[in-house]
Amino acid sequence: MTLRTVFTSLVFAGGVLVASAQPRVVATSPVLGDLVKNIGGEAVSLTVLVPAGGDPHVFEPKPRDLKTVKNADLLFEVGLGYETWLDKVYSSSGSKAKRVVTSEGIQPVKMEEAEEPHGEHEKEHHHADEHKHEHGEMDPHVWTDPMIAIEMCKNITSTLKIANPDQAAMYDKNADAYIARLVELDRWIKSEVKSLPRAQRKLVTSHDWLGYFANRYDFEVVGNILGAVSTEAAEPSAKQMALVAEAIRASGVKAVFAEAGHQNKALAQVAKSAGVKVAPDLFHEVNAPGTPADSYENMMRHNVRVIVEALR
Repeated sequence: MTLRTVFTSLVFAGGVLVASAQPRVVATSPVLGDLVKNIGGEAVSLTVLVPAGGDPHVFEPKPRDLKTVKNADLLFEVGLGYETWLDKVYSSSGSKAKRVVTSEGIQPVKMEEAEEPHGEHEKEHHHADEHKHEHGEMDPHVWTDPMIAIEMCKNITSTLKIANPDQAAMYDKNADAYIARLVELDRWIKSEVKSLPRAQRKLVTSHDWLGYFANRYDFEVVGNILGAVSTEAAEPSAKQMALVAEAIRASGVKAVFAEAGHQNKALAQVAKSAGVKVAPDLFHEVNAPGTPADSYENMMRHNVRVIVEALR
């Protein structure tokens, strides 16, 4: 989404960010764009690089994206390896935009380590290489915990206030109102999850993206099919799928969770092997208008409803 651009820019004087009337802001992902939109409102000219419904893990920037980044004053990113393509885009574009890692100050979690029988690990090590994954890789999906999304909002707000101090009061007002909604979202999720017995709060997904959600709401991540925090990972080996199916049977999981916009064939095969159902699609990014995930708040509410209903 792009608001009408006002031809003003930020100037860096002695390394200090000098104010402009309406900063040209670029957000990398749809979730991030939604946070920025709620805080910046009409006082920013916002462009989101990855389109609604797109997947930042596998995003392939086009020439117009380089131009957008080149012309930006502020570039908001999630960080933690979520936008693997961004460094190259930034350097290739010749951009002078101030990069802001919105996950700054957040304690990251590591992805769940895949459990493999000793002695077999070396045989399967090439498979991990194909995944471009090392055990202990940081999980970048921080927004699945609304309290962390609030910290991201604070980072966004402080940056916008420096960039455009004339609108500081408005940014604060917008941020306060939006953060209050996210606090209420957190309360609602806790209430919904409370109806689910602790023993049934177990998650199996295609890729590892619900770690922060699980930590916040006391779920166990049993496993994921791709064995990675990114959807870039190669198709899982038969051994990986068998291991996950075994873990599902051992844990008593009632359902596994597909992801909107992704091939979930391997997930369906594992579910069939383990004798469990595949729940309706979850969303790990904000989707197009009219979908159940057309905003961050709606996405989280949809995901929670699906998870609780499937695991009851």
